[in-house]
Amino acid sequence: MKTNFLWLIGFGLFSCFAHAQTVINTNHPNNNGNGSVTFSVQNTNAYDIVITGIQCHLGTIATNNIQLLYNTSPYVDNAPPWDFGTVGAGQNGWIAAGSGVISNSNTANGIVPVLTSLSLTIPAGATYQLGLSATTMQYSTLTAGAGINTFSAGGVNLLTGDGISWGGVVYPATPANYPRGLIGGITFIQAGTPVQLQSFDVD
Repeated sequence: MKTNFLWLIGFGLFSCFAHAQTVINTNHPNNNGNGSVTFSVQNTNAYDIVITGIQCHLGTIATNNIQLLYNTSPYVDNAPPWDFGTVGAGQNGWIAAGSGVISNSNTANGIVPVLTSLSLTIPAGATYQLGLSATTMQYSTLTAGAGINTFSAGGVNLLTGDGISWGGVVYPATPANYPRGLIGGITFIQAGTPVQLQSFDVD
């Protein structure tokens, strides 16, 4: 007698193909540091994406507390002082996206993953502003008036530069240093990738 088994093909090789991750990192030089930095993520695709990870260049403190915030209505501020109040979870449109602790931070490690297993969805055609905070992180002093820097892959743009890139102390805080560019980036997948079901007859 044959028994029909329904196999879930969502793991192994098919999973790697269907849920392939894309990484975007900036190429800003490491020439400064503090506790937080803002940047924007623009999804030009006709489908939603999900940010699954964040990577950055940490400082030397042994235990580094990480938090990621996002704002669905990006602020643009082209000159100090920052005009949009405190950047903090639940304040001025900022929403918590994830947090964690990294041990044994070291500036010699360069860009390293700091948050994984995130599920921050950015809708098709949307631009979100992100704020990344760490007990100590390295970032880059950019040149005001030099324009916007665009780092692209998979239909997604990571944006830094004029009006976007503000640094400062650990959140919640009011950004004070401008412009400061993220050293690091995002890891993302396409949202809603269908999981394939396949049926086999087994004797």
